[in-house]
Amino acid sequence: MKLHLINIYQFSWSYLFVLICILSVPIASGKSIKSSVPRVVPDNSNHKRSFNSPHAHKFLVDGSNLPLVHFDIGDSYSGILPAQSNATELFFWFIPAQTDLGKNDLTFWTNGGPGCSSLIGATLENGPFRLGRKVEQNPYAWNKVSNVLYVEHPAPVGFSHGNVIINNEVDVARALFGFMQNFLEIFPELKNANLWVTGESYAGYYVTYFADYIQRHSSELALFLQGTLLIDPVLGEEILQFEVPVYTFVKRNPNAFQFKPTFMAQLAEKNRLCGYEAYLEKYLQFPPPHAPFGLPEPASNGSGRVEKKCELYALVSQPLRRNVDNIPNWWYSGPLMTKYFNRADVRAALHIPKRAKKWTACSSPKNSKAPAWDVYPQVIQNSKRTVMAFGAWDFRIIPDGAKLVIQNMTWGGKNGLTQPKPTPLNVPGQGEMGSFRTDRKFTFIDVFEAGHMIPEDQPKVALQILQFLLGQKDSPSQ
Repeated sequence: MKLHLINIYQFSWSYLFVLICILSVPIASGKSIKSSVPRVVPDNSNHKRSFNSPHAHKFLVDGSNLPLVHFDIGDSYSGILPAQSNATELFFWFIPAQTDLGKNDLTFWTNGGPGCSSLIGATLENGPFRLGRKVEQNPYAWNKVSNVLYVEHPAPVGFSHGNVIINNEVDVARALFGFMQNFLEIFPELKNANLWVTGESYAGYYVTYFADYIQRHSSELALFLQGTLLIDPVLGEEILQFEVPVYTFVKRNPNAFQFKPTFMAQLAEKNRLCGYEAYLEKYLQFPPPHAPFGLPEPASNGSGRVEKKCELYALVSQPLRRNVDNIPNWWYSGPLMTKYFNRADVRAALHIPKRAKKWTACSSPKNSKAPAWDVYPQVIQNSKRTVMAFGAWDFRIIPDGAKLVIQNMTWGGKNGLTQPKPTPLNVPGQGEMGSFRTDRKFTFIDVFEAGHMIPEDQPKVALQILQFLLGQKDSPSQ
């Protein structure tokens, strides 16, 4: 097994460390707030949709004539639309479904960051082509089973821009909601479609707050929000997701980290003294012993902030500030993306105004309260289906940390996931590629041989998971 510094875009959050994964091979007006549960409608995935409005035609992208893309990706639509006011405009790329399957589904995708472009997902993960050393067709593009909408937000990330101050994820959600209202005026054929909000990494915040906002204002949006999919998300306290599971993860993957025995002994002692060892042993159980449970002591010192001496993530990341065996996709795709989206012909093809600023992958972060304890449970309760998937080899956001958050969470009148043993996740042609647990409309999936960006590392698995979310498959496993 090789150690690769791959599959991560800029994650400018509380601290910046080298991020590693392990791989083997018209304008919306303000309206009064209304609360209601989401409207669920029967599946109608064979209903054909076409986009022929004069407004939509202005955004048409010729899929046979994209610069450097030597194959036809089909018609798509892109450009800039206002959010909740003219002061903020967001760039979007809308990729219609290729077949009748999923014609009545609209999958909204966002990357994380916070403040990173969703074009990262569109061109590295689940879009119709992949931008790398060479441009390749993606046989597992998500628009094979659904209409897919990529939106760059919050402004000023990517081509998006605005003067409205964004203070937190509620502001982000409000802007996205206004954008979606305007989007449907351009593409009225999508009105009353099933909406699925998906995203990755810090999108754990974006997706959750956006879904909650939609559920609270459902009568003001002509879409039926059905569910969400989070991939390797940040959702809870940093100490649970970034500190408690560090030692166990490193110990489980010795060939990848290859730390000296003296360093491992030092790490083990800190793991014990900070209370991480006992905490993980006591609370990472299925079903959970009880909930809610507090944060580990003495590491948090009752404040929720990690004591300096207990910052194991920083301790482990420091020796890994190097590329050990291979050049990772992001490190060469990142600069390529910047060059690609700043080409004059690409910008013209995507209807970017000449006055628009230079494209950048990420902008400044805006943080809110972790959504796991109150917002996310409510989103699950008011959704038809909720899915969370984690790459088993993601060290940037460690799977066991997310499981601790879930086991300390209450939804549907119970605490955590209760299924003692997970069910194997089987994928045709690949065999067993993970495992999953389902409880009270929520499914947690572990994906083998994947790091922080599952749709890039295991695209076939990711597409299968999406189809489960959409209700096209009865189970994540086939």
